[in-house]
Amino acid sequence: MTDARAFNKIALIVEGGGMRGIFAAGVLDAFLEARFDPFSTYFGVSSGADNLSSYIAGQLHRNYRIYTELCTHPEFLNLRKYLLGGHFLDLDWLWQASMEALPFNIRAAMDHLRDREFYIVVTSLRSGKPMYLEPRADTWDHYLKASSSIPIMYRKVLDVEGQKVTDGGISDSIPVQKALELGNSKMVVIRSRPLRGWRHSNFDARIMRFAFRRFPEMVIAINAMKERYDASLRFMKRPPSGVKIIQIAPERLETRRAHKDLASLQLDYEHGLEVGRASMKEIGSQFQLD
Repeated sequence: MTDARAFNKIALIVEGGGMRGIFAAGVLDAFLEARFDPFSTYFGVSSGADNLSSYIAGQLHRNYRIYTELCTHPEFLNLRKYLLGGHFLDLDWLWQASMEALPFNIRAAMDHLRDREFYIVVTSLRSGKPMYLEPRADTWDHYLKASSSIPIMYRKVLDVEGQKVTDGGISDSIPVQKALELGNSKMVVIRSRPLRGWRHSNFDARIMRFAFRRFPEMVIAINAMKERYDASLRFMKRPPSGVKIIQIAPERLETRRAHKDLASLQLDYEHGLEVGRASMKEIGSQFQLD
């Protein structure tokens, strides 16, 4: 075990969760409003990586608008399109639409990372293990799409660094142990579920096992998802000596993973703003920030 007492970096980790990420968008917008960014390392998984990207680039309200204006559009989330052979969650359309309506400020993001690190988590189909990708200007967009490519809902399988990859949440939903390995003894984790935990869906697991039946290591990874998730929860509840972890989680959440009800999204975003504003004082106190 790494001796965490030798480290003093602060990591910001944002969990995925599809449309539930609207809560994290609210938390991060609260941070942006206050110009609060004591973090040296960022980890984003699936929609968490999308939310973190706008935060790193300093683009206030960008992800709120993506969720409420683009993710609710029938071109993005469409069962009929899926039944006709397209995507249920059409990331290709979403990426193009966001590029046109809400372009990502890649220059500001890269400038911000000159003395910081950002890792986007994807899952390797060959090994079933997580890959922690550091984006560059020419790979940032592709890595985000790869991390967000929820199996079944998005039909394509993307390639990264010569490997076929999929949603990072399958292999490492909350990369707290990786953050410690990289020298972060203080962590803030923004969750997309209440603290009571995760209800594992056996139906979803069966569908994913069928979809990836040609990749035996992926099937093993899918079978171990709940175990890994629970291990991360235990790690956060009882971290090693010298490690401090603050979890920011919704008290309740109206939005589901594939949910486009605007009223629910608005409520959960405002809840994220409220919780985010309240959490900064705790982070400053617990981590002894100046």
